[in-house]
Amino acid sequence: LIRKLGRFKSPALAAMPLMFLGTGLMIPFRSPTSHIGYVIMCEILKAIAGGTLVICHQIAGLATGNHETVAVSFALVGLGSKIGSGIGAAISGAIWTSTVPEYLERYLPEDRKYKAAELYGSLATVLEYPMGTPEREAVIRAYGVAQKRMLVVGLLVLPLAVVGIAMWRDLQLKRVHQVRGNVF
Repeated sequence: LIRKLGRFKSPALAAMPLMFLGTGLMIPFRSPTSHIGYVIMCEILKAIAGGTLVICHQIAGLATGNHETVAVSFALVGLGSKIGSGIGAAISGAIWTSTVPEYLERYLPEDRKYKAAELYGSLATVLEYPMGTPEREAVIRAYGVAQKRMLVVGLLVLPLAVVGIAMWRDLQLKRVHQVRGNVF
């Protein structure tokens, strides 16, 4: 598509509705009662959009510079990606640690609330309880609440990506001069 159009901004903007759709649909489908097929559908939508965005992002970083700045362009693209990943991981970690313990205690029966810290601290402990037990069901429901909150925050942040893409220069790749031969 990028080769055919000779542009990278349009495919990136076209991928954003798929990302919004995949993330938005994941909110109701990412619950313990939803069928896994819906979750897979959402992940496929997000993967198609994400793959397109990664390629367009890299092309945007490389097409704006010249031959001598390719390494710097790659480094800056990678740096920006890592910074974004770090911020996202910090936010999702904060949501997880503030949500799961609270909802574990809320969903556990009164006589088992003392197990909340133990269940939060060890997945191995959670897996010792068979499906259908109050402990396992409380964990599943608490995880579901945390995941939905993370998805809502992700959906709220996505418009920033649209703004970022809108700021890209819309270069015609067919007019960009390429160096032929050795690149060393």
